[in-house]
Amino acid sequence: MESLDLTYDTLFKIYFKSKECFNYLISIVSELLKIDKEYVRENLKILDSEIITENANKEKKKMTDCMISIDNIIIVFEMNRNYYKKMKENKLKYLCAIFASKTYWDEEKNLILFNINAYKSKLDKPQKFSSYVLKNKNNDIYTQTIKVYEIYLEYEKKNYKEGKKIKKLEKYLLYLLITRYEKKEINEFIKGDEVLMEAEKIRDDLIKRETIRFYYDQELDEMIEKKSIREDALEEGMEKGVKKGLKIEKRNIAKNLLNLGMPIDTIIKATGLSKKEISKM
Repeated sequence: MESLDLTYDTLFKIYFKSKECFNYLISIVSELLKIDKEYVRENLKILDSEIITENANKEKKKMTDCMISIDNIIIVFEMNRNYYKKMKENKLKYLCAIFASKTYWDEEKNLILFNINAYKSKLDKPQKFSSYVLKNKNNDIYTQTIKVYEIYLEYEKKNYKEGKKIKKLEKYLLYLLITRYEKKEINEFIKGDEVLMEAEKIRDDLIKRETIRFYYDQELDEMIEKKSIREDALEEGMEKGVKKGLKIEKRNIAKNLLNLGMPIDTIIKATGLSKKEISKM
């Protein structure tokens, strides 16, 4: 294995949760929560990523990419290499499962979902690092104890390439995307940053380990990604098909009403079609 692209789901999990990478993870959490690194080092715990759901339907177990706790805060890190329409909805299900779980949750805890987005997509354009709380359709806040962070690595990479200054947290996470590129570009990116130079040395060491070959199957990761994209495209196609079918049905109803001598204004109200569409029939 010549390289470890850390945006792949399996590799991200192996790397992010390994004992060797503890300092890298500590640095990210310290920057995220704005607290001292040594305090994080003493109090951070890596939790079991397998969330056991306890509902009556015996829903399948959910596996987060990385879940940690520090004091009364639980943080779930999710690496998203590709975009699909139900991605955010599925990630929020993890929060619901944790929220409902007696193993992890009590009323005194706060919960953070941190989405690390490594994709390019017209559907969900890369944007600035942001955070939000969960709201309903009326914009009412469900709870202040759950917060979601979104970082778009392609956006941060663009800023870096343009020579703009990026914050430490953004740089530490952008490193994950940079591991896709040639060694020369990686070395240029990490130069002078002790945390990232150590992280890269660990990545180099992992590349040489035979155990990585055992745990990691790039073809399987890519197959899972393509499956999500295919399912997304299929669902979108079905939605378009339903809309097209409804449009045809409305046109047929409008034609029948016209033949019965129904006023156009009444047909517009009955079908939702425009006056222009009806006049062409």
